[in-house]
Amino acid sequence: MNLIVTEIANIIKSESNYIKRERKIVCFFLNLIKEVMSLALAEVDDEMTEELKAQGYQIERTLNQYGFWRSKIQQKKIRLPRQEAPISIG
Repeated sequence: MNLIVTEIANIIKSESNYIKRERKIVCFFLNLIKEVMSLALAEVDDEMTEELKAQGYQIERTLNQYGFWRSKIQQKKIRLPRQEAPISIG
């Protein structure tokens, strides 16, 4: 939290032009919101991944074009042993 306050104070001190200062502050907050949401979604995704793995799903994680991790979830295919036709005696 102190780092955020320090960064905002540095932005305010660094710009004398009000419009540029406001733009820098808006950009700072937009980036901050993006980072916080990214961390929150990653935490939720990790919890969901563990639950689904325990249920037998396969999870494949890939990085998309926007820099976010995506999870491809597939249910494991269960192969049952092949049964032979019953032998009839008679």
